Amino acid sequence: MAPSALECLHLAVFTAGLISGKSAPEWSIYVGWVFLVVGLLWRLRGLGKELDYWIAACREATFCIVAYYIDSVGVYMVAVMHERRFEHISLQDNVLLLLEYLCRSEIFDGLLRRLPELNADEAALYLTACCAFYASDGRAVQAIAKLARVMRYCRLLRVLCYCSTVIPSQNQACFVNRYDETYSLTEHWREAVTHMRAGGGCNDLIFSGHASVLTFCVLLYQDFGAPRWLQGFLWCRLAHASMRIVQSRSHLSVDIVVAFLLALLLYHVIPKPRKDLEVFGASSLRSSALAWSSALVAVLAFLAALLAQPDAGPLSTANQARLAQVSVAPNATASPRIFCAMLHIETSRQARSGYLKHGLSTWARHCDGAIFWDENREEIAALDAQSALGEPEPLDFRPRPSGLSHRWIRTRRLWRHIFRNEVEHYDWFVSFDDGGFPIVENIRHLVRDMNPQNAVMMSDRDRSAGFGSFMSRGALKLLGEALDKNRQCPQPTRSQPLSSLQAYGTLWQCLHDATRRVAWDVELRHLLRCKEDDHSILNLKASTARGVCPYALFAFMVPEPTWLAGLEAESLTVDTVVFFKALTQEEQGPFTQEFLAKLLITLHWWGDVDISSPLAILPEDGYREALEKVMQSEEGLFVSHPNSPSWLANMPPHSKDVFCVNMFCLDQAFQTQALDFLLPAFSLFPEKDYCIVTQPHTAPNTPLLNAFTIVPPQPQNTFGHVLYLIHRASLLGPPKVVYLKPHLLEHVHPLLDVFEEETRQDIISNSKLFLQERKGSELEVFVVEFDSQAVGLIMLQMPSSDVVDRLRCCYHLDDYLLVEHHETGGFGNKGHVRLLHWVLNPLFQKYTRRLLQGALRISGKTALFLETELKQSVSSIYRELLQVAPRRPPQLKKILREPPTVASFCNIEEELPTEEDIRETERQQLLRDSEQTKALSIVAKKLLSETKIPVNARIVVVGASDCGLSFLESLLSIPHLLFNSLTLLAPGGLEYHHAHHLPLVAGTAAYSHQELRRIMLELRVRILDSRMVHIDRQQKCCILHDGSMLPYDYLVVATGLQDDALHALKIQSMGVEHVTDGYRRVNGAMSAADPSIRDLLVEGGTLVKSLIWNPLSYAVVYGRSLNAYCVVQGLLLRKVPAKKIILVLPPRLQESQQGLSVDAFFEGDEVEKKIHHILETMGLKVYEGYRLLGIQQCTRGRLKGLVFEDHNGGAVVPLPPEDTAEREQEKRFPAPEAARAPMGILEDFGASPSNLPQKLLACRICITADAVNVDPDIFNSVHGNGLVYDGRLIVDHHFGTTDPGIYGAGSLCEFSRRFQRQNSRYLRHDGFNGREVGAKLAGALLKRLDPVNGDSVAAGGPAMATQEQLSASMLTATEEESSPDLLPEFYMPIAKGGLLPGSLHYYRIHACRRGDVQEEQSDKDEQVIVTDTLDLTNGTGHFCRLTLDRFGKVDSITYLGGEALQVESLWSLVGLSETFLNYLYQRWRDDDIPDIVEFLADEWATALFHDRFMDFCHQIKLEMLASEEVKQLINKALEGVDVKEGLSRKLLSEIRSELPSESVKQIQDHGVLWKQ
Repeated sequence: MAPSALECLHLAVFTAGLISGKSAPEWSIYVGWVFLVVGLLWRLRGLGKELDYWIAACREATFCIVAYYIDSVGVYMVAVMHERRFEHISLQDNVLLLLEYLCRSEIFDGLLRRLPELNADEAALYLTACCAFYASDGRAVQAIAKLARVMRYCRLLRVLCYCSTVIPSQNQACFVNRYDETYSLTEHWREAVTHMRAGGGCNDLIFSGHASVLTFCVLLYQDFGAPRWLQGFLWCRLAHASMRIVQSRSHLSVDIVVAFLLALLLYHVIPKPRKDLEVFGASSLRSSALAWSSALVAVLAFLAALLAQPDAGPLSTANQARLAQVSVAPNATASPRIFCAMLHIETSRQARSGYLKHGLSTWARHCDGAIFWDENREEIAALDAQSALGEPEPLDFRPRPSGLSHRWIRTRRLWRHIFRNEVEHYDWFVSFDDGGFPIVENIRHLVRDMNPQNAVMMSDRDRSAGFGSFMSRGALKLLGEALDKNRQCPQPTRSQPLSSLQAYGTLWQCLHDATRRVAWDVELRHLLRCKEDDHSILNLKASTARGVCPYALFAFMVPEPTWLAGLEAESLTVDTVVFFKALTQEEQGPFTQEFLAKLLITLHWWGDVDISSPLAILPEDGYREALEKVMQSEEGLFVSHPNSPSWLANMPPHSKDVFCVNMFCLDQAFQTQALDFLLPAFSLFPEKDYCIVTQPHTAPNTPLLNAFTIVPPQPQNTFGHVLYLIHRASLLGPPKVVYLKPHLLEHVHPLLDVFEEETRQDIISNSKLFLQERKGSELEVFVVEFDSQAVGLIMLQMPSSDVVDRLRCCYHLDDYLLVEHHETGGFGNKGHVRLLHWVLNPLFQKYTRRLLQGALRISGKTALFLETELKQSVSSIYRELLQVAPRRPPQLKKILREPPTVASFCNIEEELPTEEDIRETERQQLLRDSEQTKALSIVAKKLLSETKIPVNARIVVVGASDCGLSFLESLLSIPHLLFNSLTLLAPGGLEYHHAHHLPLVAGTAAYSHQELRRIMLELRVRILDSRMVHIDRQQKCCILHDGSMLPYDYLVVATGLQDDALHALKIQSMGVEHVTDGYRRVNGAMSAADPSIRDLLVEGGTLVKSLIWNPLSYAVVYGRSLNAYCVVQGLLLRKVPAKKIILVLPPRLQESQQGLSVDAFFEGDEVEKKIHHILETMGLKVYEGYRLLGIQQCTRGRLKGLVFEDHNGGAVVPLPPEDTAEREQEKRFPAPEAARAPMGILEDFGASPSNLPQKLLACRICITADAVNVDPDIFNSVHGNGLVYDGRLIVDHHFGTTDPGIYGAGSLCEFSRRFQRQNSRYLRHDGFNGREVGAKLAGALLKRLDPVNGDSVAAGGPAMATQEQLSASMLTATEEESSPDLLPEFYMPIAKGGLLPGSLHYYRIHACRRGDVQEEQSDKDEQVIVTDTLDLTNGTGHFCRLTLDRFGKVDSITYLGGEALQVESLWSLVGLSETFLNYLYQRWRDDDIPDIVEFLADEWATALFHDRFMDFCHQIKLEMLASEEVKQLINKALEGVDVKEGLSRKLLSEIRSELPSESVKQIQDHGVLWKQ
C-alpha cells in the first residue's frame, strides 16, 4: 500500500473524533484495525525480510508485557499502602492555573474541549499502522522490538519512581472506584495479582505513562520518515493531549515534562536490536525462535486470562461479616408497593448487561416494579425519546451511558418517564446507579406506617442521600411539575454534565420547598434496630469500624455485577425471636415453650452463636451449624445441670470471679453481727474475689448490706432488684488515713490519672510544698493507706478568716450548720476546712465518710466544705456531702442605683473604707453575680459519724414543673438519706438548658437558671428528655414515646396543664415527637407549651428565615395568656418584621367552659392598653374576639390558613353559591400560591356551626398560647388506668391517688371534695405556689421512704396493728373524710413574668387562693395603689400596681417596665401588712410617692427583701396563735364585727394596744435576733 493510506487513516480517525466531540469513537478504532489487517494481508508476500528480527521482537514483547503486569500490581498496591493519606492536599500547578485562566475565553475553551484527545488506544493503532505500512525491508519488526524494549524500561522506571516517592493525587474522586477498602492486606495482594488494570491509579503520578506512550508514537513516525505535516500534526495532538491530562487533574504538568524527556532519552539511547542470526547463530536459531514464540504465546494467554477476569474480586471477609448482620424485616407484606429504577452509568456494554442480568435475578424480584434505564437498549431508547419530547426545550441529541456525562439530562428523563407511567401504580420510588442493591423488604418495613400521598423525600443523614433518590408518590407528583415549572430545577443543557452527588442534590433542590425531608438515621432509626453509630446504608468499598443496622436498607458501590448474587445470599438472615416463635405449637410448630427454652440455652452456650438477645440475628444456616456442633459433641449436655464440665464454658474468666448469696436469714437480735458470716462464706469459695446480693428496690436496708457497695445500674437497666457487691479485701479492715510521707508520694501518681494534666501538676506541687513546710503550710495532705499501699489522697486547705462569712452571705449555710459552734478558741474559722482534692480507689468507696472523718480528726477540724466549679468535672464525693442552695441579694433592683453625690467641706478628708468594708463589698458583689457557677457542699464531723441511709426505691417524676423540681430538691436536701434512683421525665430538658436562646415564652419565676444549676440537680437526678404516653400499673412502669419502658416504685405526676388550643382541634404541636391516637400533626402549627418551640423558632432557623424573607409567610399568635405576648416579643427579637406577625385574641373564657383561663390581663387592664398601644405603633395587627375553629392545610400537608369564629357581634355574610362551589373545589384541588388571597387579612368564610360569622386568615405559622388543660397523653395515661379524674386528677391530703404507688401534685391535680366544707377551702392546686406544693409532696412521701422519721413499714418493721389500733384508725379515717383541716397549709404567693413587646419586663405576683369565694369578697373592699412613670417611647420609668385586701395586706403586685427586678424580692411583699411598707397607702394617697418601685428600692426596705423575712413573719404568726391569751383577746374583739364589713384600721389599732407586754417583748426579741 502507498504511504498516503497511512495519512488517510489519521485523517479518518481524527475526523470521526471531531464529529463526536470527544476522543476517537470506539467504532473508528475497530475500523482502523480492520483496515490495518487487510493491508498486512495484501502485503504478506513482501514481508520476508521482517523475519530476521522475529526472536528479538518476541523476547522484547514478552518482557514488555511482564513489565506492564508489574506496573499494574505496583499501581494497585501503592494506592493501598497510601491509605488515602494526604488525599485532600493540593499542589500548585502553574500550568493548570494558566489553562484555567485561558479557558475563561470561550474560543480557547471550545477548541480545547472540542478537539478529539489522542488516547492510548488510538496511539496503539497508529504505532502498529506505521510499522505495517513501512514494513518491507526488515525495519518494521526491528522497530517493534526496539519500541517494546524502550517501553519496558520506561514502565519499570515508572514503577521505581512512584514506589520511591508517593505524591498525593490531585483528583479527589480518584479513590472512589479504584480499590475496595474493606479488603485485608492478603485480599489486596490477591486482587492485585489476579487482575490486570488499565488506566493507572491514584498515586502513580511520577511520571505519566500515557504521555510517554504518546511520545513514543510521535518518535516512531519521525524515525520512519513520515510526511512532515503528519509529524507536526502528531506533535500538536501530543501537546493537546498533555493539556487535557493536566486539565483533568490526572497528572501534574511536571509528570508530563518528565515523561516527555525520559521518552526522548530512552528512545535515542537504547539501540536497535541486532538480527537474530548474529545473536543466536544458525544452530540454535530455530529452537530459540520456538522458545521465545512459546513464551510470548504463554504471556499473551496469561494476559487474556487476566483480562477475562471480572472487574473486581469476591466479597471481602469484612463485607461478608457486615452483610451477615443484615436481616430481612419480618412480616414485610406486599404493601406499600415499591418501584425500583437503576440508571446505568457504566461505559462497558458487558458491565451494563451484567448488572441487568443479575439485577433481574436478585433485588428486582422483590420490587413490585423495576426498570433498568439503558438508552442503548431499543425499548429504553423509545421511552427516552418520549421523555425527551416532554422537556421544555427538547435537545437534539440522545445521551448514552458514559460515566457521568449528561447525568442530569438522563436523570430528568428517567423520572419524567416514571411520573408519566408509574406514579399511580406504586407508593414509593427508589432510584440508584448500577452498583446499587436495595433490600426491598426493609424499605417496606421503614415506610409501612407512612402515608405515600404526603410529599416526603427520604434520606439517611445528609441533605441528599449518596446512594440515589427515595421519595413517595406525593413527592413524585410534585417533582413531575417541578421539572417544567420550578426555577430552582435547572433545565437540560449539553454543557452541564453533573456528577452523581450533584445530580442527587439538584433533584433535592427541585423539591426543597415542596417536600418534607425525613432522615431515617435521625427520626426513624429505631425501626431499623440501629445501635449507636450503626450504618443503615452500606458502602461496600468503604472501610469503617462502625456496625451495621440489622434492617439496613441499601448497599451500593458494588463494582462487579456477579456480586449481586452474593449479596442476595448474604442478606438471608433470620431474627432469633422470629425463628423460635415459628417453632412453637402456637404457630403450628412441633415444640413446646419449655423445650425451646432449653434449646435456646443449649445453642447459646455450646453452639458458638450469640443469641443472648431476642433481637439477635444469625445467617439462615447459622442454627443448622450450631445444632450440628451440639450433636457432634462428645460429652453429655444437660442444660439444667450446673455440675456439667462444660457449664458456663464460654463465659469470660472475669465474669466468673463472683459468688451470690441467695438467702440470708438472721434473728433481729443478732443483726449487727451479720458481717461475721462473710468471712466463712469467702472461705467456701477461695477462688472468688467478689460476693453479690440482690434485693428489691423497696426492701429495707439491713446491717449486712451496710458493708456492701451498691453497683450503679446501667441507663437501660430494667432489672427489679438492687445489686450489692463486696470485695474480699474489704473484710481485712478499713483503710487508714495518714499524713503524706515522702516515700508515699510516688505511690500517689497512679491515682491522679483521673485528673487533667494541669490539675495533676497542681496536686503534685502542693504535695511537695506540704512536705517542705509541714507546720507552716496552709495545706493538709493525707494519704489513704491500705496494706502498705496508697489507695487515696485527701488534700485540705485552711481557709482565710473571711471565707466563712463570704459563704454565709452567698449560700444558705446557716440552714445546715451552726457556724458559731465551729468557731472555737477565739481564733475564728478554726473548725472550718476546705476540701481541695479527693481521689479514692473505687473498691474502698464504702469508707468515704469514715476517711473524711479521720482527716478532720487528725487536722483538728469540725466542718468541711467543698466549692465545686460546675464548668469543670465534678468529683463523686459530692454524694456524701450536703448541697447548699445559693442565696439571693436583699434588693429590689438587679442593678443598684448609684448613691447621690454628697457635698462636704473641702478641708475634711474623705474617710477611707476599712478592710471589713472592702470585704463586705466583695461579698455583696459575689451575691449579686448572676453568672456565678460555683456550688457549695458541706458536711460536719458529727454528720460523718452517721451513715447515710440509702433509699433504693425507684422514684419517677413526670414533668419538670415547679412542683416536680421542688419535690426533687426537697428529697435531696434530707441530710441522712441518700436517694439512688431519682428520675425526672422532662421533655425538652430543664429550663436552663435553653438559656442560650433568646427569650420566647413566659416563666413562673419560681426557679432561676443559676439556682437549679448550682444545687447540682442534674448530677443527682437522671433527667430524660422523653414523654410519658402510658402507665402500666401491673408491671409498675411508664411507657415512653419511643416505646421504651421506665420502671418505678413511686410515680409522681407533676406535669401541670398545657395549652389546649390545638388539642381541642385534635392537633398535636409540630415539635412533639409522639402523635396521640386520634390526633394529627400540621407542619407550621405549634403550641407555646411545645418543649421544642425554641429549637423550631431558633434565630436564623428555617421558619424564622421564612418569616423574614418570604413575602407569603405570616405568623399568627393566638391566645390571651402571658405566653402569647411573650411569643410576639420573642419573634420581634428574632428580627421578624412586625407586619409579618398577627396577634389574635380569643373571647375571654367563662368559668363554666372547659379549660383553665390564663389571661395575662383582666378586662380593661392598664397594662394591656399599654402593650396594645406599643403593638399598634409597631404596625402589628391585633384581632380581638375571634375563637379558633379549625386549620386548613395545603396539598403538601403544610399550614395554609386558620378558621375563626367572630364573637364581636357582626352579621353573617353568606357565601355566594358559585363561591361555595369554588371553596369546595379548592378543598379538593387547592389553588397555587399566587392565586390565593393575600395573607394577614381576615376574609369572610360563611357561618360557623353556632351560626356566628366565620373568618379565614391565611398564614404559614400558627403559635397558640391560650387556655390550658390536661395533655392528651397524660389524660390517657391517668384515665386509662382507673385513676379518679374529675376535671383534675383527684388526690387525698397526702397527695396519693387510688393507686398507692402513684402520687400527683401541681396544677393538674385537685384535693378530694370530701375535704371541703361550705366552700371553705380551695382544692385545686393551680391556686398554690408550685414550689411550695412540691415541698409538701416530698414531706408526704418521706413518711413512706424515711426509716427514721417515717412509718414503721419504711423502717422495715411489721405492718400489723392491734384491734384497738384498727378501731382508732377507722375513727381517724372517718374524721379524715370530713375534716378539711387535714389538708396542708399553703401561704407562698404565685408569680409569673416575661418579656413583653417593647422589651418591657412584666411581673405579676398574687397571693395563693384560700377559698372559692375569696376573690369576690376581696374585690368589694380592696384598695388599689397605682403609680405610672413609664415612658413607652424609651422604656424608662415604671408602672406598678399594688392591691390591698380588706385586712390591709398586700394581695397582688403588678409591674411593667424596662428595668428587670428581683422577682423573689417582690414575693416577700405579698401577704405583708401595708404598715410594713412604711404606711404606703396613706403616703401614696397624699401624693408623697410618685413611683412605688423607686420608693421600695430605698435602703429602709432592705429588711423586707431579706430571704428569711417571710419565714420570720410566719414564725411569729404561729407563735402568736399558740398563745391562749392572744387567742382570747382576738376572739373577744371579733365578737361584734360584721363579717361583711371586715376589720377596720381602728379596731386593729385597739387590738394592738391591748396585746400583752410579754408578747410584744417576744416579737421584739425575735426581730433583734433575726437582724443579728
